[in-house]
Amino acid sequence: KLRMEARDQGVILRHGDGPRQCDDLGAREALIFEEHGIYHLFYDGAGPKGWLACLATSKDLKTWEKHGPVLDFGKPGEDDSASASSPWVYFDGQNWHMFYVATPNTYGGPEYIPALPYLTMKARSKSLAGPWVKQPEVIPFRPKPGTYYADTANAGHFVKQGDEYLMFFSAATMKRTLGIA
Repeated sequence: KLRMEARDQGVILRHGDGPRQCDDLGAREALIFEEHGIYHLFYDGAGPKGWLACLATSKDLKTWEKHGPVLDFGKPGEDDSASASSPWVYFDGQNWHMFYVATPNTYGGPEYIPALPYLTMKARSKSLAGPWVKQPEVIPFRPKPGTYYADTANAGHFVKQGDEYLMFFSAATMKRTLGIA
């Protein structure tokens, strides 16, 4: 009675053909947002140097045009020098705000899978298509020793409730869980 029948459309976005090899090694974590009748699909593209947030757009949710990375790696030693991926975005009526997963570490090549700590960083843009400007001075929250988010505190879905914003975030020590900030 409460089940909704679904029809699988199959693969709609294959990895391996993104601009500048951005998704040669894989694609995951698809998040879709709409602006002015255009759907913007952000996804983690696994490229030859690591994982970055990539963008594809569509008018019909079936055919997609890949645009490549919307963020780049930070400089050596910066919090997002090894990955800037898994973006979550929000429109405040004037600007788009992106919170993304950052890390200065990977498990090494050839896949360069992001490694702990997973951190939350921020960028902003006037449009979903970008350009996105990183805001390293904005630090929403960080892992905190001795807590359930000692190793990981990275962005997730967020909503506005009254005068404040609530963000669900991935938290971890020895076990993964969710938190809210």
